[in-house]
Amino acid sequence: MNGPEIKWIGCAPKNFRQGRPAGEEISTVVIHIIDGSQIGADATFLNNELAAARSAHYSVGRDGTVHQYVKESDTAYHAGVIANPTWTGMKKTPSGDFVNPNFYSIGIEHEGHPEDDWTDAMYASSAWLLRSISARYPSLKNLTRDNVIMHRQIDGDKSCPGFKVDLDRLIAEASATNGISM
Repeated sequence: MNGPEIKWIGCAPKNFRQGRPAGEEISTVVIHIIDGSQIGADATFLNNELAAARSAHYSVGRDGTVHQYVKESDTAYHAGVIANPTWTGMKKTPSGDFVNPNFYSIGIEHEGHPEDDWTDAMYASSAWLLRSISARYPSLKNLTRDNVIMHRQIDGDKSCPGFKVDLDRLIAEASATNGISM
């Protein structure tokens, strides 16, 4: 089964950083909920006048449509606020400060609200996207709950991506060897 076509949307220059800091390799995927529509996310990430810059690398619509906003080699602003983190994989500097997780992660938004059930099409497209991302980065070769995380594990003040997503299902589907081609 081939994956969905990825539609390039792009992002306003203020809402992302070209490149990543030296030495930072992609080792994590952060799962988000848009808290709205995919079209709304498109408009937000293209808006260069936001009070707080924000973006993601991808979004997945309820119908399985995939949009891309930021190249994987660039830094999207999706998980840089750290508050009461529960994720044990947070990187630290030699002085003990947290490294901005945007520097070593890929962000995937999902259409809907925190209380919405995810559609089978969302799971299928998101799993395909995770599988294709994992093929490009050695530290993501084996997808686990340690390297595919929920946004609220970085920012404990958020409920993102809500409590309806079955992250174990998503990882299992992404990890399945059922003939998914990329």
